[in-house]
Amino acid sequence: MSELLEWIRVQRSRVINTITKRHLSLAIEGVEHLTELYRAALDEDKTLMEKNIARISDAVREADKLRRAVVGELAMGDFAFSVREDMVHLSRGIDDLLDWTMAAARYIRAVPLNKLPKEMGELGVEMLGSTKDCVSALEKCVDALFKDLKKARDLTVEVEKLEQKVDEQIGEMRQWYGKIKYDKLTVGTVVMVFNLFRSIESISDRCEDVSDLISLLSIRYLIG
Repeated sequence: MSELLEWIRVQRSRVINTITKRHLSLAIEGVEHLTELYRAALDEDKTLMEKNIARISDAVREADKLRRAVVGELAMGDFAFSVREDMVHLSRGIDDLLDWTMAAARYIRAVPLNKLPKEMGELGVEMLGSTKDCVSALEKCVDALFKDLKKARDLTVEVEKLEQKVDEQIGEMRQWYGKIKYDKLTVGTVVMVFNLFRSIESISDRCEDVSDLISLLSIRYLIG
């Protein structure tokens, strides 16, 4: 009977691993769609904008289902309480990436990006590229978490570096707010522009939060 229970636990662990990987791949896809949405907004391509907003919405809905699936697998499996709690936190952290992606998408829909200074718009594209790199680096961390705890901890350094790069870019972005022509944009619209780039920054911030959790888990379970 104990061998059967161990087999079931291993099988559920594999399912959770697979679900978590898919969850994170959705976060990467979300940032890719967000980048396409941003470029479409700069080009005033309404049709392409709506297509990418729909794709992001679909990714968010699927991510919600995956998070619930992880919780379900954890509830049915013979896992220690601490493991269940850690995996729930990991799943919620990944979910947050998509929530902030959706928040940024809503701001893009509301803001006339083509009226921003050209350099500001281009810097936004660079920020999104760095954000995707950050999420991709996190994907490698999560993959290693299920295979090699030490490697997972080492990989968190790259996530931190990329998050800092986004921080530097948001710092550059703030220098442009004083150069916006307010005869083209209202103060309220500029506030939404600020919130848009803050939402993009929050994606990489959440990546760092998840990588911090991975670092903590790798240390905890290596010692344990």
